[in-house]
Amino acid sequence: MTVFCIKLKMAVDMQAKPFYHIRPNKFIDRQLFIRMLGGLSKKFPLKDYQYIGFGSFMFDDFKMIHNQIGIYDMISLESDAEIFKRAKFNKPYNCIELKQETSTKYITDLSVDKSLIFWLDYSVPSEIGSQFADFSLLLNKVNAGDIIRITLNANPSSLSEGSEQEHTDEIYNKRADKFMEKVDKEYIPYADIDNINNWMSRDKYPKLLLRCLKKTASKILQQNPYQNKRIIPLFSSIYADGQQMVTLTSLIIEKDEATEDEITKILLEYDYVNFKWDEPSLIKVPALTAKEILHINQMLPAEASFDVTEIEKIIGFSFPDKSINSYIDYYKYYPNFHHVNL
Repeated sequence: MTVFCIKLKMAVDMQAKPFYHIRPNKFIDRQLFIRMLGGLSKKFPLKDYQYIGFGSFMFDDFKMIHNQIGIYDMISLESDAEIFKRAKFNKPYNCIELKQETSTKYITDLSVDKSLIFWLDYSVPSEIGSQFADFSLLLNKVNAGDIIRITLNANPSSLSEGSEQEHTDEIYNKRADKFMEKVDKEYIPYADIDNINNWMSRDKYPKLLLRCLKKTASKILQQNPYQNKRIIPLFSSIYADGQQMVTLTSLIIEKDEATEDEITKILLEYDYVNFKWDEPSLIKVPALTAKEILHINQMLPAEASFDVTEIEKIIGFSFPDKSINSYIDYYKYYPNFHHVNL
């Protein structure tokens, strides 16, 4: 009995925080980001950009951006002393510079002398206020052609006690109070301040965060000397491998340029690009066996009139929460993990 309890605890812990390297939904989201950069490289010389992110000790995004986009100038930020030591040991390429400091300090001291791709890849929900402040501060530093990507924890239950399954006015009000306590009102759309509690469900909370990012960007870029710049939302998504996350990839452009039309034309071939602030794509693929993948892939890519129930009829069962629809959208990016003896 004791052994069973220990195994159950380990399973719960792994589900709550899966190992960074093998989160399938985040993996897909990251693949879409890299593919988008490939499209933008037709317009911008991305290989000459500087990439700044949070590589931790795995450096997955750094490896992909270096290998596929060709960027050599890369900086990884890490504030935790022990993880920084581990990052130094695991750094995959000599062109990655490690800095042991917080994103807030780095952005505060940042002097931009070249074009940037900056990924603020946050995960700690308790620091949501400072994360919006970092995003705001970064917008004051960037130039036309810079790409900003931000990931935020979008799990509303992190704002209060209680499970994700609880849907009561009392729970929503507690979450709203905690959100207002953590996030400065200047980042919240005026229309949402008086009804924040209506945004505290699992489905709506990510959209509130995106609306706040839009308000922040609009306010900063309208102020002098940035009145000639605007921000384009290229792609936003919601995904969950344990904790629900929301991510936004955006591009800074000059207001008087015809760049937006040109970028839209370039990226139209990427069917996941939505160019909208608060209508994120949902990445929610099911866990599939190799046999299921082989059978389903034989029916893909599907025609526009394809009925997903055809898949369920052929394989003889259905998937929960219509997650198979997400697989159909992103099957080309679905990860295949293999056991390797080193």
